[in-house]
Amino acid sequence: MSGTLPVQDRRNAQDRRTTQASKPSVPTAASMDSKKGGGKYSTLPFMKEDPYTDLVLVIEEKKLYLNRSLLGCASTYFNQILTEHQNEKKKTDTMELKIVGNIYQEFVDLLSVLHPAVNKDLNERTALRLLPLLEEYKMDVMKDKCEKVLLNSLRKLPLDSKPAASSSSRNKKDDPADILVRYMKIAEAGNSRNVLDQCVKMFSESNVSLEELKANPHVSHRIKAQVFQNRMDSTLEQLVKVEAELEKEKQENEALRKRRGLKSNPGSMDDVSKTQPTQSKAGPTRVRRYKVGTKESLSVSRSQLN
Repeated sequence: MSGTLPVQDRRNAQDRRTTQASKPSVPTAASMDSKKGGGKYSTLPFMKEDPYTDLVLVIEEKKLYLNRSLLGCASTYFNQILTEHQNEKKKTDTMELKIVGNIYQEFVDLLSVLHPAVNKDLNERTALRLLPLLEEYKMDVMKDKCEKVLLNSLRKLPLDSKPAASSSSRNKKDDPADILVRYMKIAEAGNSRNVLDQCVKMFSESNVSLEELKANPHVSHRIKAQVFQNRMDSTLEQLVKVEAELEKEKQENEALRKRRGLKSNPGSMDDVSKTQPTQSKAGPTRVRRYKVGTKESLSVSRSQLN
């Protein structure tokens, strides 16, 4: 993670007893916070030493008081470091590890979720902040939880929303393209294949603008090329479907024209209608009508003939 020492440098962290509270070598976060008149961190249990403290993390000249088992069980990296130091020192010694980098707030967020006395809910903002840190310190279980939170947030992202009219950060942060790029940058830094694949899929199967992705220098060219290729393949697939529908419609129209152009079979109603004589120009043909009499009138006619 940017701002932290490489793994081999962190392995050389100093291991010494915790300085007594009367002469602290490094100010604690709680004491610094009280001097500022705020109580933001004062209630967190890892801001001060307690009977269970046997590990002190020093980050940005601030101390965090922990029990070794908390980090040892959650992180394979810390488990290895703590095991090596435990073999060199007595088990009752308090270990102090200095971590270089501007990641104090990330560790506070991490411990707030991880510490059983706090058990803070893991939200989208915290998951984005912690994902690279969890990958760096090999906290696989916590990383899986962060991935689930981020994937759930991505599924709720409305891709059909219009981009913000203003380019200000307040409006831009709600742009789906900007959100996807931000997730992709964090996913690459945290080596999260699941989150990265979901972002690539959403970019590929939607009409979200690619300008933000193209201009962002934090997303690798490999991922950009994958998104552009997927978008081209998707567009080509849509064109093939449209072409097939047009060809089907063309064949149906051609078959309909052929049916209309076929000659009718002999003796059909169409032939009869065509062979009926037309009326003469002189006028309609007169039909001679005969009046049929009753039975009595017919008998009288026969007697007269006899």
